[in-house]
Amino acid sequence: MKIASIYCGTIKSSWNDSDGIGATLNKMGHTVVDVPMWRPNAPSISAEDLRACDLVLGSGLEHLAKEPNVLKVWQSLKVPKFALYHESFFRDDVTIDFHALKGLAEEHFFPAAQDAKMFNGANFGVKGHCHWLPFGVDTEIFKKAECSVCHGTSSPLEYIPCGRCRGEGAEGEPEDRDIALGFVGSMYPKRAHYVKALSNHLKGIPLIGSVIVEDIDGVQYRETAERLATNYRRIKIFLNLPSESRLLVSKVYEVMACGTFLMTPGLNQDAQENMGQFVDGRDIVFYKPSNLPYLAQMINEFVSNDAKRDAIAAAGYKEVRENHSLVKRMEKVLEVMK
Repeated sequence: MKIASIYCGTIKSSWNDSDGIGATLNKMGHTVVDVPMWRPNAPSISAEDLRACDLVLGSGLEHLAKEPNVLKVWQSLKVPKFALYHESFFRDDVTIDFHALKGLAEEHFFPAAQDAKMFNGANFGVKGHCHWLPFGVDTEIFKKAECSVCHGTSSPLEYIPCGRCRGEGAEGEPEDRDIALGFVGSMYPKRAHYVKALSNHLKGIPLIGSVIVEDIDGVQYRETAERLATNYRRIKIFLNLPSESRLLVSKVYEVMACGTFLMTPGLNQDAQENMGQFVDGRDIVFYKPSNLPYLAQMINEFVSNDAKRDAIAAAGYKEVRENHSLVKRMEKVLEVMK
């Protein structure tokens, strides 16, 4: 099948919502027309190129449709068009007007379970069909590290030999997890305030954050994703900070696919269904953001309990790789074509 993948091509876009979609479809045997919007020096793709496709996927259509020229071309396409959304309808900072998008695609895939349920059927009009499609992860990039000796790699990102190759008698993980507690992602005001409040309760465990650094010669998107995965693997406890959206953000799947122990905010009310993808305490740990003293206590316990932390991380790693890969997600999308 020939598939056009249109997506937000900026550095802030997750690999799994942008370039990773085309990479996955290629791996699955499809011909992909890659269309990264707002990316400098991206190849020019004409409307005629898109009309020659069997399917057009718009990843982050709620963002793409804000650009009049993109919207005009999108509306002119007379081929099947599927919308893959990135946000939840109600966010803490804004409400997304999905109603304005309902006539733009034949099928609509929402990352939040409550939105797919709310917009399905009469609530979203007769043309669109709504599906719940949680975020997925490219497991070729977001994975446990490969030992440089066992796998013969010379990549500077994968250079530490495993325990067996160090003569310790067991394979183990190559990386040394040298960061006890960490977060990698956008530190907008809500998160910055939360970190400041939480730090008053943590005893001697600094929370390490990060910033985006762009290459002077331009962003190398796959290498940036690989470097992100390497950073995830350095962390013993990844504390996913509260977000504006009411869903499990893409970072959840990325971190777990790297074999890293994850603590992430629990969801309430109609958004609780999203949490059902994982078992709390087996694959993942959901925490209540409002209870800072108890969260600090949990963090301290997991820092010192390697066996329990590693068991949960291993179960989460297995669950994500088996059931939440981008291949699995794209298979579900393409099933609708049948």
